[in-house]
Amino acid sequence: MLPVFAFELRQQLRSQVFWIVFAISGLMVAGALWIPDLRIGLSATGSVDGVGAILRTHLVWTLFYMFTAAALSADAVLRDDLTGFAPIIRSTPIRRRDYLLGRFLGAYAATIICFLSVPAAMVLAGLSIQPASSIMPTAHVYAFVVLAIPNLFTGAALFFVLATALRSLLGALLSAVALHFLYGLGVDGETGVWKSLLEPFGFSATAEATAGWTDLEKDVRLPGPAGTLLLNRLLWILLSCAGLAMLVFAPQRKWRPVPARAAPPPEEERRADWLALPLPEPRHDRFTFHRQAIARTRLELHQLLSTPAFAVLLLLGLGNAAATNWQLFSHDPGAGTPDVIATLIDAFDLVPIVVAIFFAGELSWNEREHRIKELIGATPTPDAALLLPKTFALGLALLALALASAGPALLIPSLRGASAPAMPDLLLWYVIPKWFDWLLLGILALFLQSVAPNKIAGWGLMVLYLIASLALERTGFTDPIYRYGSYPGFPLPEPLSGAEGTLPYRLYWGAFALLLTVLASASLARGQQDGLGVRLRDAPRRLKKKIRLAAAGAALTFLAVGAFLAGR
Repeated sequence: MLPVFAFELRQQLRSQVFWIVFAISGLMVAGALWIPDLRIGLSATGSVDGVGAILRTHLVWTLFYMFTAAALSADAVLRDDLTGFAPIIRSTPIRRRDYLLGRFLGAYAATIICFLSVPAAMVLAGLSIQPASSIMPTAHVYAFVVLAIPNLFTGAALFFVLATALRSLLGALLSAVALHFLYGLGVDGETGVWKSLLEPFGFSATAEATAGWTDLEKDVRLPGPAGTLLLNRLLWILLSCAGLAMLVFAPQRKWRPVPARAAPPPEEERRADWLALPLPEPRHDRFTFHRQAIARTRLELHQLLSTPAFAVLLLLGLGNAAATNWQLFSHDPGAGTPDVIATLIDAFDLVPIVVAIFFAGELSWNEREHRIKELIGATPTPDAALLLPKTFALGLALLALALASAGPALLIPSLRGASAPAMPDLLLWYVIPKWFDWLLLGILALFLQSVAPNKIAGWGLMVLYLIASLALERTGFTDPIYRYGSYPGFPLPEPLSGAEGTLPYRLYWGAFALLLTVLASASLARGQQDGLGVRLRDAPRRLKKKIRLAAAGAALTFLAVGAFLAGR
């Protein structure tokens, strides 16, 4: 097991994802101490060097690190299959238990090492703005050992088990969403013993352990190693160990190579001679393009909607939306349509983001992972007929999410004896505007996947975009003219936020999204992978006349509307 662990740890420490997350988390934690507006989970004016701030920072960043743990765990599971070494590994005498535990421990150790950037940044940045005597090493050790290590172990173990069982990164991402769902239920509303135990990250348990303390006590005291916090830590560590044990000691399925296809008998070959007839001349007109686009859209949409991941994400989102709307009427029985829709937007917003980011990568790299990219690239199919179906499929899937998520807004008020929102209000205030917002995000994700060297890098670029958007908002750069997809009152539509003039911003960013689609089509890799520079140099030749006209119209619209908005 130790050689597998050492090998896996070396591989993880060499990955780009590890160092990107390490640098980003360190910079953001240090920046939060220097710039109050960048503080996440902390008061912009409160203490940043007390025990409470140290504990809170570790808790908040373990929440963010769930997706990092998911990526590293899934990489440990899927790397051999993606590189083609899985049959060789299976033919060696290595025991399955040693292989799985070595892979898991290597990925988990890499996650822990990466997370060390958080306390290291707090200490180094703290030394630059305050005397060394005010640094609390005991609090950092307590937060790292009691809060961070168990949280990351829970996430890494669950992600590793599901990624191994489903043989997909999606299993890890689904479990990350499930943990965030439990976190949302646990920290919402009043604290209690059961909420403190079932909330996996320890937010509620820490609040329960410090209940009744003054602010001064929270800045100088550490929660005792007993009570609800200890039970919460033990519960989730035991559940994680149980999941790993079930995976490691499960009966091993034997791997059987696919048998070679037998050659057809001579009589079948003679019987098939009549098939050798002249083929009709291929057509490459508008009718053919439309047929190709429709057929590929149906194929892409079927593959997307038929995955268990989409159904699980939808169910998790619907459950969270139903629970938050139920709690809304528990606190305010007279809640009206604006309150219901605003609560729905806040509760369901994570699911379409995950769907847009994840499935943009799956759709963009599907042919390459199935090793048919060269075959499809060699056909005379236009570039637009390859990319637009993926965009249409992702847009239709997001529309299905918007329509389905409107269900709790109709059902929960009826169950609580209140009046449900009218269907026109749901369509105009929620379904259509939010679907458009999610579609813009999906188009950006598809564009970044088209210019990224691999799928993981494309996901990483989207994560960087989300972090950059959060940083801009925290530092006061909230003007929607330079925040992609934003508008006055974002993320609430105009009827809910009361802000006026959202339509020009939607036209502005819609034109920009059309430009991104054209650029993604022009930089699309066909057949043998060429570098991005080669594809961009070849882009003008690949753009057809109608595509150029559409791009020119989108560019002029974007510039004209932008000038209008800037001059208001």
